[in-house]
Amino acid sequence: MKKLISCGIAAALSLILVSCSKRDSGDAHKHDHDHKPAHKHEPHNHGTDEKDHDHDHEEDRKSKKDQTQKQEGKSEETILSLTPEQREMIQLKVSNAAPGQQENLLRLDGEIRYNLEKTAKVMPRLPGFVSRVDAVEGQTVRKGEILAVLQSQKLGELYSDYHANKELEALNLSEFRIAEKLRAKDAMSEIDYLKAKRQYADTQIARRRAEAILTALNLNPAHLPHGCRLGQKSEAPVCTEYEMKSPLDGIVVVRDITPGETYAEDNTKPSFIVADTRELWLELRARQEDLPQLRVGQEVKANLGRGFAEYNGKIAFISPEVNEATRTALVRVLLDNTDGKLKPGLFAVGMVRLESSSHSLLVPRAAVQEVGGESVVFVPHDGGFVAVPVKIGRFDRDFGEIVSGLKEGDEYVSNGAFELKSMIVTAGMDPHAGHGH
Repeated sequence: MKKLISCGIAAALSLILVSCSKRDSGDAHKHDHDHKPAHKHEPHNHGTDEKDHDHDHEEDRKSKKDQTQKQEGKSEETILSLTPEQREMIQLKVSNAAPGQQENLLRLDGEIRYNLEKTAKVMPRLPGFVSRVDAVEGQTVRKGEILAVLQSQKLGELYSDYHANKELEALNLSEFRIAEKLRAKDAMSEIDYLKAKRQYADTQIARRRAEAILTALNLNPAHLPHGCRLGQKSEAPVCTEYEMKSPLDGIVVVRDITPGETYAEDNTKPSFIVADTRELWLELRARQEDLPQLRVGQEVKANLGRGFAEYNGKIAFISPEVNEATRTALVRVLLDNTDGKLKPGLFAVGMVRLESSSHSLLVPRAAVQEVGGESVVFVPHDGGFVAVPVKIGRFDRDFGEIVSGLKEGDEYVSNGAFELKSMIVTAGMDPHAGHGH
């Protein structure tokens, strides 16, 4: 809206300037016509003196012509004159050029991804059929929370094996202690004593093996899981319910399991994917020429566009190889997502903060405009403003570097340059008329 208003203002101002330009041109033409008789000379003959006089007159006329052309070149330069009201309307501001330190940023495109170091795939490690599913997609779960329950005959066998070996171990321990007492009284041969000792050791090994298998399944043999059926005192408990639990705090991002589904012993399909989304990855792609400027630990600003806040992070990983297809290398940034607004799959722009550049002459980006295929800034001149060509350097989000065309301390238009450019474009003026004369 502001640009539309500005262009309208510029158009109106341009009409005024064109009108004034035509009127001045007409006055100048009339003034030349009125003065033509003053340059008329009467014929005369003075021989050699006449030739010398004509030669002197010709040189004087050339000198006056050159001076006139210089003056005309100065007057032909497009000067944009604005009234105080017009300046206020476009909020025109004049500043002095000054040096500053430019922020050195490298732009890399990328995408938000799950932090795989805080993501877990959950699947049953035993065969069985699904009797209950407790978790759904999008649900927040805690570490150890039950996601689903399977009925597994294999689990019942493992628990039975463990308890049988545990009871056999206790029995063999009693027999071994009796053998120790008999051997102490020399009432048992050495061979029988060693047999009793070996039997006890064998049952210890068997019990430990059964215990290790249960422990590998994240089951504590010392504590019976929920759903175990206890038999008579002489019978071992029956445990067939296998509980699938979340290995971390996070959100269930994938659920691929239904009640009644049967899992084979060689299953490799994940039933759930749980991710801690409080910290995500921003995966950027860096070109070959950008890699020498990047290192682990550099600060990165992630910009996801309108509606998103700016996120800050640091480079945590730079791939040691370049993708053969894209000729780019992976650069991974850790981003804090405690507000939960970042979603994996979103496109983002990463601005990597490089070493700060040296002090150079800086102006606001809006102060530099392109007119006639070249970069210009507007400077005060004869009560108005003229476009001055400049050579520009590196630009960041807010400022641009001026290499030449403007010196430290020079006045320039820091706000309102776009409106002045619009006046030139709308009126069809040449911003550098008279240059090169």
